[in-house]
Amino acid sequence: MVMIPPATYRIQFTPEFGFKSASGIVDYLSELGGVWIYASPIFAARRGTAHGYDVVDPDRLNPELGNEADFNELVARLGDKEMGWLQDAVPNHMAYSGENPMLADLFAWGEKSEFTRYFDISWDHPAKALSGRVAAPLLGDWLEQCLERGEIRPTLRNGTLGVVYFEHFFPLRLSHYSMLDPTSPGMEPGLPREFHHSWLRIIRRIVDNAQAPPSTGRDSRILEAKQGIARMMDQYPEVRRFVDSRLKGLDPQSGKPDAIAGLRSLLSKQVYALRHWRSASQEINYRRFFDINELICLRQERRQVFDRTHQGLIRLIEEGKVNGIRVDHIDGLNDPAQYLHRLRQTCGDIYVVVEKILAKDEALSLSWPVEGTSGYEFSDRVTRLFCRRAGQEALHAFYQAFSGRKASFARVCRMAKRQVLQESFAGDLNNLVHAIQMAADQAGHAAETDPEVLRAAAVELLTRFPVYRTYATRAEFTKEDARLIHGITEEAIQAVGSQQPDLIPALSMIRDCFLSDAWNLEGGSTARFQAVSRFQNLCAPLAAKGIEDTALYRFVRLLSLNDVGGHPDQMGISPSCFHAFLAERQKLWPHTMNTLSTHDSKRSEDVRARINVLSEIPDEWRLHCSAWKESNHREKPVHQGTPVPDGNVEYLLYQTLVGTFPFEPAALENYEERIQNYMVKAVREAKEHTSWQSPDAGYEQALCRFIHGLLFPGTEEEAFMADFIPFVEKISRWGACNSLAQTLIKMTAPGVPDFYQGTEVFDFSLVDPDNRRPVDFKYRARLLKAIQGGQRNPPQIPEGNPVQEGFDRMKLYLITRALQTRRQRPALFHWGTYEPLKAVPAGFTEHVMAYARVHEGQYCLTVVPRFLTEMVPHIRAPSGDIWKDAVLRLPDKYPGTWTSAISGEQYAADSFLPIGKLFRQFPVALLMGEFH
Repeated sequence: MVMIPPATYRIQFTPEFGFKSASGIVDYLSELGGVWIYASPIFAARRGTAHGYDVVDPDRLNPELGNEADFNELVARLGDKEMGWLQDAVPNHMAYSGENPMLADLFAWGEKSEFTRYFDISWDHPAKALSGRVAAPLLGDWLEQCLERGEIRPTLRNGTLGVVYFEHFFPLRLSHYSMLDPTSPGMEPGLPREFHHSWLRIIRRIVDNAQAPPSTGRDSRILEAKQGIARMMDQYPEVRRFVDSRLKGLDPQSGKPDAIAGLRSLLSKQVYALRHWRSASQEINYRRFFDINELICLRQERRQVFDRTHQGLIRLIEEGKVNGIRVDHIDGLNDPAQYLHRLRQTCGDIYVVVEKILAKDEALSLSWPVEGTSGYEFSDRVTRLFCRRAGQEALHAFYQAFSGRKASFARVCRMAKRQVLQESFAGDLNNLVHAIQMAADQAGHAAETDPEVLRAAAVELLTRFPVYRTYATRAEFTKEDARLIHGITEEAIQAVGSQQPDLIPALSMIRDCFLSDAWNLEGGSTARFQAVSRFQNLCAPLAAKGIEDTALYRFVRLLSLNDVGGHPDQMGISPSCFHAFLAERQKLWPHTMNTLSTHDSKRSEDVRARINVLSEIPDEWRLHCSAWKESNHREKPVHQGTPVPDGNVEYLLYQTLVGTFPFEPAALENYEERIQNYMVKAVREAKEHTSWQSPDAGYEQALCRFIHGLLFPGTEEEAFMADFIPFVEKISRWGACNSLAQTLIKMTAPGVPDFYQGTEVFDFSLVDPDNRRPVDFKYRARLLKAIQGGQRNPPQIPEGNPVQEGFDRMKLYLITRALQTRRQRPALFHWGTYEPLKAVPAGFTEHVMAYARVHEGQYCLTVVPRFLTEMVPHIRAPSGDIWKDAVLRLPDKYPGTWTSAISGEQYAADSFLPIGKLFRQFPVALLMGEFH
């Protein structure tokens, strides 16, 4: 039976916060509630990595995080506290680097390497320059310019012959060790007699084995020879001088006239084709993680690849050190279902969740052998629960007027996808079109396959795709996916038919290529599946880069909804829909993850909770925002004749300031830097005024000057700050109540609550790297100790300073009380049924969200307020007479006595519980009851 975590706590391991640092917070996490550590990738990655997703060796721990003993000590400490370990696994990709032993082997042996088919590379790419080679678009300029500047140089590193380009190292084919043969024709021996024979024997052992088939003996012989090279280089200066002299002939910095030509010729014979990073957008023959050239994808559908890349993880599971897996980017794999079944078969009954972004009305496949997802859909529903749908029309009208933007979110997404296809994925699109052509040729449709028309048709389908991908196998599409392909094709035909009628046959042909069995004739099934795979492989990264990393920074009507897995065009969700969502969750995925903040979040849960308040007060927001725009217009810097920022960026900035402004505006200098860095990233992601590919430094500097002028006005009477600070102080208190409410829902709804590091207190972080700043665990431990050291009553909403610490105490107090309650009644929260409850009379129904969890005589009630701006207009605690005669109606079967897990108060109930009493001591209520 799968061991279910009581809760998880995400830790971002870095060289600055490794295994020893984590050992230091085990006691704190235990006191918090016995959470499992949910670890970012811990296997060997590129040196200096800040995230660990650029894995170079999945069979050993990252030495920058600590050694095996440090890791074992951490795991032992967790075991002593009965806490587990959930590991973030990265099966989709590895670092494209010479540090990667598998790629280094591939570069050295070429077609003789056992890793030739490990990576998703098209060795028969139609481009002549890439046929039989793999593109390496890792240069900062074109190859010739890099050679002319002497940036690429030959080197011998620890016995491995290669070329170096800044931090990159690329091994040469083994056959090129012949350049170090002292008897090469036309060269002087160059070595003293006493070293000549030993050196010659080592070099010829490598060259003679360069064409040998893969075997353990072959690899051992080469390793021994390389060790011999390194040893002689270290021991004998004469050998080092000899090697330096040979390499100098190919070193552009040597001044030798033929060095560049010789090095260029040498590079043309390698497995990799060094290229400018920009070339990947137009021509590429390996699958990347999104559009990141430095991450190369694996073919996990092949058993030997799975076995080789999971050795380290499986070892830790077998040793009982890892108790669960979070599978990163499941949609990147060629066959996610096959991978998950293989993982389950190999790892047994451990807790497994997948990182999967579910689109509107999309459901996680019930055939996948997992406990659920990592929680994006939960975060989206909870965020929208506290977003008032009634304010959508007014807010939308104001957004359009302020920004000048009229396009719907759907149109913004299509345009963003189209741009990203052109700028980042044109090479991948060319590969898709070529695959469709190959399938058409084999199926007898060659006359219908004009490449440009096919390309345009493919763009129409890709940009309209409503989900991240389909899941076709060699067998067929599922019925649901087939209906989706049919529907999108018909939509595209209707949209472009009158203006581009030549696309209609091409659209129909692509649909038939994917769905018609007739395309399997003439042995075309393999080519057809290759086309389908190319399409599916492109859909997911296009959605990620087009929507998450572009459209969400362009359509900024209400930023709380603009997050991974979010739906910015859908303000609000009704209580009945939310109840239905949680009821289905309890029925189908009772142990899926419930999260509100992740390492990928665009903004933290507390930022979103605060921005949601704007949906309740659209008229007041309009008045303030319009006044700010008017007062700040004269302060805008001008760049290329245009004031910076424009209306859309300015609107994004004001919401960001409202969502993140500190409770106590003391350290604005640090805050200013954070906001400036975030806004530069935001406008680069939007790709309208500047971008990552073509940064406009002048625009970005103008934007930063505008932000500085807002936060540090020249006079004390400056209109913006004088109006902004009182407004945001009011918003922040309502937002804090929203945050407490959504936090309690996370901990009591069906599923496993997850906490991103540091968010157990109020955290107003933005997208990475802002949300990866060091966490002050000493501060959190001090607060927790004070809470558990005899505080009898729950902390109250702070009226004076320190406001930040006062709210932090509230959130931490709520979390530890709820987690301890879960710890005491695991069966209730793991298996308890979900039962919606309702507040009456009708005027209070929309202001209270309530439900029960019930299991074998144990009962838990969750009761939280919503939309408090009209209930508590003066920002006082949401308690007392504001609830008047509002009560929570209970079914007859429920207990008659309830105890608050937050305050310890007891309540007698005869079918009703007075709402005012429940919120008397704390803004949310968690009640426990049982039948003996």
